[in-house]
Amino acid sequence: ETSPFLLARCAVSNADYQRFVDAGGYEDFHVWPEPVLAHIVDFKDRTGRAGPRLWRDGRHDRRFPDHPVVGISNYEAEAYARWAGYRLPTEAEWQMAASWRIKSDANVSRRYPWGDTLDLECCNIWHSGHSGTLAVNACPAGAAPNGVLQLVGNAWQWTATNFAGRDADGRTIVGDMLMKSIRGGAFDTYFPWQATSTFRSGAPCLSRAHNIG
Repeated sequence: ETSPFLLARCAVSNADYQRFVDAGGYEDFHVWPEPVLAHIVDFKDRTGRAGPRLWRDGRHDRRFPDHPVVGISNYEAEAYARWAGYRLPTEAEWQMAASWRIKSDANVSRRYPWGDTLDLECCNIWHSGHSGTLAVNACPAGAAPNGVLQLVGNAWQWTATNFAGRDADGRTIVGDMLMKSIRGGAFDTYFPWQATSTFRSGAPCLSRAHNIG
């Protein structure tokens, strides 16, 4: 169950995130959750400047301004969202949007945002053959009925929900580090069943992977 909510139609791009960096977002402690303040000094790019892990000199690759920002931790995603006046979606909200879950006599719940059949023209996963991210407004045929793009493929998406798993006996699995749910798959997701509206995975909240944004 979810309350009504709004979701941005496109993922956050490098150009979007550049504005956060240029505005001194990494020095604005008001937008960062208190538990992570001691870790902000670790959020550096390849040249030691504040920014996503794969950037250089505090700048994104000028060839890809409209590609999704990746190489950021859950905390960085959360700080950007707060700075921009948004928030991260919960896992339930993400799945509601991706599956177009409508409670009615038909009980609609889609496997993919566009329907129930995999269509490689509608998403950017490994088998789509692009070998990297695409612009955040690419694959328009893969939009959900409400117009939200790329809920599947291109880059895994951080959510605000803690990720928890259970063993075969139903006992909660506790890891060394807090994990957050990531959803949707990425450009290098090989198995199509991992890029659906219901597949769940998680990553350590400090992870700054090349395919999560």
